[in-house]
Amino acid sequence: MLKKKRISKSSASKNLNLSFGLKGNFDSMCIYNSYSRKYAYDGQEILAEFDENDAALAVYTHSTLRTDDVLAADIRSNKLANQTGSYFYLKDAIGSVVDVTDANGNLIQHYAYSSFGKVLKIVDSSETD
Repeated sequence: MLKKKRISKSSASKNLNLSFGLKGNFDSMCIYNSYSRKYAYDGQEILAEFDENDAALAVYTHSTLRTDDVLAADIRSNKLANQTGSYFYLKDAIGSVVDVTDANGNLIQHYAYSSFGKVLKIVDSSETD
């Protein structure tokens, strides 16, 4: 009989519990005394993120080109971001996120990389680091 596997670690201020599904894939993380997050996966693709009450915080949309290639995030709670709504990840030819836009096409964040992929700068729509 297959069972879920749980890993726990405690410190003076926090407890960490990780849970792995029947096929061995990671499916939840709970950090007590700070916040709790649970994740729904389909294989290696994250589908949704939930809070400690199982309320959806975000739902993710993927491409079929690469593993865990997130194209958009539908943010449903202010627990996860400052504003709710749909956000889209615009990528360069090698799949690195270069811009994040909202549903109206407004620039939310821009990422600049070195020629070797190191993040050099992340700026918001007002050009602030």
